[in-house]
Amino acid sequence: MKIAVIGLKPYYEADRIVVEGLKNGHEIVYLSKKNIVITNFFSQFGVYFTPPTKDEQMSDPANFEGVQTIKIIPDESLSPKKVTSSLLGKKETVVSGMYDLRYFDVIIFREIAKTLEWATIIANYMLKHDKIVVDEKIGTEMYYKTKLGTFYKASSTGFPYPKSFAVVSLPMMRQMLSHLSYPIIVKVTESSKGKGVFKFSSLQEIEEFFRYEGHKVKECMFQEVIDYRGDIRVFVVGDKVLGAMRREPQTGQWKGNVAQGADAYPVEISEEIKKMAVDVVKLQKSEIIGVDIMMPSKGPVIIEANRAPQFKGFEAATGVNVAGEIISYIENKYARLSKTKNEG
Repeated sequence: MKIAVIGLKPYYEADRIVVEGLKNGHEIVYLSKKNIVITNFFSQFGVYFTPPTKDEQMSDPANFEGVQTIKIIPDESLSPKKVTSSLLGKKETVVSGMYDLRYFDVIIFREIAKTLEWATIIANYMLKHDKIVVDEKIGTEMYYKTKLGTFYKASSTGFPYPKSFAVVSLPMMRQMLSHLSYPIIVKVTESSKGKGVFKFSSLQEIEEFFRYEGHKVKECMFQEVIDYRGDIRVFVVGDKVLGAMRREPQTGQWKGNVAQGADAYPVEISEEIKKMAVDVVKLQKSEIIGVDIMMPSKGPVIIEANRAPQFKGFEAATGVNVAGEIISYIENKYARLSKTKNEG
């Protein structure tokens, strides 16, 4: 079997697992989370890794007495493909040195506490491709609470989503940024109301941000800039679209959040956009959600799906009694559940 033991850095127990796996004839390595990226930047969504060096796989060479760590060289067919467009048409090139995590038959998580949602996404991805995950429960469906969860759900199921990636290390961040053009957006995954969302025009600015502002790479998402002024917030309760408002930043600003001073006014949306918003809500398994959609010339792009969104600006812009709609939804749900219990 091909086995990866995954954690932040190796230690005695990880060494022992790798040693025993090697003794039993398996292709087993310690793979740091720092060598993994979750992204839809390339031609399809995937979880990719860079092969570890022999030294990266052990905490103490003494634990490997009589046994050598191995260097894995996956087939290039597992490398992501980067698509570029020019006057001559589209060109697909292989991204060297990176490989789909599906190379492994088994992944064993040794540390998840500090990156639980990130680990859950990786485990879920592997389970969906019929791989073995230990502990399997890490990859079962769970409540995704951050922007990273929306990114995974939307991208892995084919919804239009900006090119994005998530990593837990500066070296992998730098490697991925070499494939993006500036400016780019950096989002703190648990931010709201437009706070914790930043735009940068160079790698130097990004590195200074992490060096001096106290933020951690593993708590952020990196995303392409959609060249379109403003966005649409669609408010959904249950499977009912309450309406939509267009949000436009103030002159000289770029954030479309009403809490950040953006202008908002009601807007009619197509049945296609309504269906997209409702489908995203179902995908998130949420009941009250605000779906943010941009409308560039290439077609609608989902930016975020916000659980328990603010609605003061939405009510002011549209005249919809959102709080009343939420109470009505709860009353109907309670009545349905009570009827089911009585019939049972």
